[in-house]
Amino acid sequence: IKLWIFPEGTRHNDGEIHPFKKGAFHVAINSQLPILPVVFSSYYFLDKNEKRFDP
Repeated sequence: IKLWIFPEGTRHNDGEIHPFKKGAFHVAINSQLPILPVVFSSYYFLDKNEKRFDP
């Protein structure tokens, strides 16, 4: 299962880091799974219609 969670609750194009929501961390703790931090410098590779990413 691939699950991508944006800890800010959504994506932003302003280049700023916004306050994180708690949901992603609760999911990780409750499922006993690690969090793998990933940084994107741009979201242009994401298909806006399908909202999915297949490397």
